[in-house]
Amino acid sequence: MAHSKDLTVGILLSYKESVDVMKKVGQYARFLEYYIKPYSESFKKVYVFGWAQEEHQFPFDNVVFVPNRRGINSYLYNYLMPFVEADKLRECQVLRLMQLTPAIPGMISQLLFRNKLYCNYGFVYARNLAVQNKKLKRLIWLVLEKVAFWRMDMIAAAHTGIVEYLQEKKVPEKKIRIIENGVDVDWFKPVLREGDAESQKLNLLFVGRFEVEKNLFSLTEALNRSKYKDRFKLTLVGSGSEETQLVELFQKYKIEYEIVKNIPHKELVSYYQAADIFLLVSLTEGYPKVLIEAMACGLPSIVSRYKFHKILAHDNVNCLTCEIEAESICEKLDTMVGDKELRTRLGKAAREWVETKNNIRTIIQSEIGLITSLVK
Repeated sequence: MAHSKDLTVGILLSYKESVDVMKKVGQYARFLEYYIKPYSESFKKVYVFGWAQEEHQFPFDNVVFVPNRRGINSYLYNYLMPFVEADKLRECQVLRLMQLTPAIPGMISQLLFRNKLYCNYGFVYARNLAVQNKKLKRLIWLVLEKVAFWRMDMIAAAHTGIVEYLQEKKVPEKKIRIIENGVDVDWFKPVLREGDAESQKLNLLFVGRFEVEKNLFSLTEALNRSKYKDRFKLTLVGSGSEETQLVELFQKYKIEYEIVKNIPHKELVSYYQAADIFLLVSLTEGYPKVLIEAMACGLPSIVSRYKFHKILAHDNVNCLTCEIEAESICEKLDTMVGDKELRTRLGKAAREWVETKNNIRTIIQSEIGLITSLVK
């Protein structure tokens, strides 16, 4: 096996991803701290391939950003990147794909330059496309996925549910490893709250996209039905296509709410720490980072029983789980709002769970070891 300090590694950002987009949605700091920094410390050289025509310089001498310099259409760039950036891709012994969406340039580069391909897979995209009723996109994705699984040298599954899915797709076991999503447990942590919480309204928190798969209309109906409606307020951190309709419903039902647009990732911690209950009642999820972050901050959570939810969420152990319908969500919400001791117990158990299983610094070092192992 090669030594990591002898390797040049290329990172292919997710399809259409750019530094500018990561900054706008608050993910750049996380990417820099937990991926670029440890990669720069471990590998001889790192190239980061993006999809936009932009300029950027990482604060590490051995990390080079490679943008879409000519502003080529993203769909075409899928196929042209390996030729436009042939000199740099040829240097890379391993290409690290950020999820499976940049599989096309990765596979073409592999054919041209014999790179090893490593990707993480934390979410069954086909299920999400089915929820959105995007039948043609789902069909195209399933074809791409089948070919990509065959060409990957290693796939890092976020949890055992993903492993089962990969096995269903006949991916050889020797290609599969489990690398769970992680969180910085030294940053995302509980804090002592000042004031008399019982005399204040409870702060319910949602973090994510305002899209159909997040089931926010059912959540809103549940909030309206709650017998404790006057005892809480709702904070939503994110944005999406359903925002206008949601605001109309909040106003109609006289639900006290606040919407916070996308913010830098590390600033999220203050919202988790200021909340009393975290809400994630999605129709479908993978291994949601927002839930891990909330749990790390000692937040008691209400989580829907989406497929694979038991990987993280255990009813009455480290959270409360519910069905996706408003009636079930409301029942669990009223149980948690009305029981301070329950909230305290679940929040403490959630923190302990994440400390044991989801420390990102340990996880990234495991990933670096796996990438290094691909080169003999």
